[in-house]
Amino acid sequence: MDVVSAISARLHDVRGLIEGSRSCSPRNSRSIDRRNNTEGIIGCILADHAGLCLGAKGDASTDSAGIIAAIADQVAKLEPKSPAPIISLQNENRKCLIQRQGSVVGAIYKDVSV
Repeated sequence: MDVVSAISARLHDVRGLIEGSRSCSPRNSRSIDRRNNTEGIIGCILADHAGLCLGAKGDASTDSAGIIAAIADQVAKLEPKSPAPIISLQNENRKCLIQRQGSVVGAIYKDVSV
């Protein structure tokens, strides 16, 4: 699967996480669990507009909520009239996809090691 296809496939996951989350309710926890059980997904985190963690599962640190929100804010400033961008960060082992929807930022961590 090429990078564009992988990002497109995960965009749906990020949107589902963000659309179903506004607080740490049991419903949000189920939404995070469902995404975390998708093949290759090793963790996910949700943060509010201030960078406070709304929920995290798997291999995602609650300490990263503020950084994830800040990254989403800064990247959105590159093209302020465009829809919320999908940010992809990757190293040899992991990929992190970040997107803001309204006041909530979602990040999904995926294992890309072979």
